[in-house]
Amino acid sequence: MRLVALVFSFTFIVCSGFFTYASAQSNVKVTGQVTDNAGLPVIGAGVVEDGTTSGVVTDASGNYEISVNTGAKLVFTCLGYETVRRFCILLCFRSTSWSSCSHMRCLP
Repeated sequence: MRLVALVFSFTFIVCSGFFTYASAQSNVKVTGQVTDNAGLPVIGAGVVEDGTTSGVVTDASGNYEISVNTGAKLVFTCLGYETVRRFCILLCFRSTSWSSCSHMRCLP
């Protein structure tokens, strides 16, 4: 059976405080959307911080929000799709951070 690859669109990553406080912070909020290679949202995909039991499930629009440690690796899973592991790349500027990668695609 051929597995369909997931495409991830990290909308943004938010951390609070000034740059020095944000870079020393241990947890940040990561939000994004999980879509398939056709651009359709993946409902019920699991998003887990690798090496922990901290995880969430995507909603009806494929959106998720999870608090993770800075520099964490996220694991995306869904029945019928390939399991994907991605690092959270954080760029903190004053009160907001964004992922430096958007529309990430995992090939089989």
